[in-house]
Amino acid sequence: MTQEPETVASATGPILFVDDEPAIRRLYLTYLKSEGFDIEGAGSIAEATAALSKRDYGLVIADKNLPDGSGLDLLRICREKYPDLEVIMLTGYPSLESVIEALRYGAFDYLIKPIRDLELLFVKSKRALERRKLRIENRSLARDSQTAGGRPLDADQTRKIKNHLSRMRQQLSLARERIIAGQPDDGAALIETCLILAEDIETLLYEHAE
Repeated sequence: MTQEPETVASATGPILFVDDEPAIRRLYLTYLKSEGFDIEGAGSIAEATAALSKRDYGLVIADKNLPDGSGLDLLRICREKYPDLEVIMLTGYPSLESVIEALRYGAFDYLIKPIRDLELLFVKSKRALERRKLRIENRSLARDSQTAGGRPLDADQTRKIKNHLSRMRQQLSLARERIIAGQPDDGAALIETCLILAEDIETLLYEHAE
């Protein structure tokens, strides 16, 4: 028996779909529910923030144009208050500037409406929830390691790792911008820098474990 998509969703939280057009909201909610996801809808930023305060969602899928503001404002709220929450942005009026801004603020992806290939929405939602699940599992493993008597990192090691991670986020954000702008070679070079930083982090952790 194959594993149902709801197994992923139940392990990482439900989905909140935010769009002020009832027909679109109903279409996507019906489809994703049929695929096993636990999903609810909201028609505005106010409704979305109220829902987020009451339930631990794993993913928000939000339209960029909402009646009480921009979906990018909702994205910023999610990043500030719910850092583990994944966000997928939707828009019927794409622009390079809005795509870059969404990705810079940590959106998992940016999709163009109308999404005629509903399977694409399913795949993107599943991947976003899987990334959240992996992040939570990694944090749990780190806590278990310390509880089991693992030696905590000293201040210098912690500072180096945090600096490396900050640089990696910046480089990956820039890489996305270059790739979206049609400059794949520049993007590849930035990703290569991230790989080097990842190797440095791995070395620091290896030295710490010895």
